[in-house]
Amino acid sequence: MNTTDTRQHASHGEELLRKRFATPDVPTTVTISDTVAHYLESLDFFFIATSNREGECDSSYRGKREGVLAVKVLDDKTIIFPDYAGNGSFRSLGNILDNPHIGMLFMDLRTGVRMRVNGHAEISEDPAWRKIFPGSLQTAKVTVREVYKQNRPVPISNK
Repeated sequence: MNTTDTRQHASHGEELLRKRFATPDVPTTVTISDTVAHYLESLDFFFIATSNREGECDSSYRGKREGVLAVKVLDDKTIIFPDYAGNGSFRSLGNILDNPHIGMLFMDLRTGVRMRVNGHAEISEDPAWRKIFPGSLQTAKVTVREVYKQNRPVPISNK
């Protein structure tokens, strides 16, 4: 496993709070293992976080369609996901055109296992990728910078 020190990408505020609350660095990887790839591709949905060039944030839900993956892991550094016709605002993908930084949150509601991926996104109309996601308008390609795994699953109540 390729681990990296999170301080490489930590903000000044993050460092201040870790010091204040004496929390350990969170281990990350810079690549996607086969196990992680399988996990990501097994999920029905995920969330993305983007921001425009002014830093104004947006988050959105991304879900799979019947018989189609929500994301496809192409290799240990690359994830693609579809863009289907939604409400027509193109807020998240429009932000990617202005600011390519993206955060992705994957979670399994049955187990509470969560995983975050941060990276650099770009929009593609590659026909081969669109074939992976029938009906998509375009795809987003994410080059992975960091993969964080939730160390402690959070119990999910069935109540």
